[in-house]
Amino acid sequence: MTALRMLKDEEEPVHVAVRMADAIIESLEKTGHCRIRDMEAKGFSRDELARYWPDAWKIVEEKRPRPGQRLH
Repeated sequence: MTALRMLKDEEEPVHVAVRMADAIIESLEKTGHCRIRDMEAKGFSRDELARYWPDAWKIVEEKRPRPGQRLH
């Protein structure tokens, strides 16, 4: 097992979701959409996507409100 893989394995779940949310926002800003395959290309595993995709989108909605949506 590589050191990078070990660090990734030990990463806190919230950090994975936040990292994924940041990658989703980056994809949305660049292309206007974000798909699972876009996240796979950014290095997220299928297991991470299955586990953290919904939480990441909740974070995205908090960080990047839709046009016309007010922040609390």
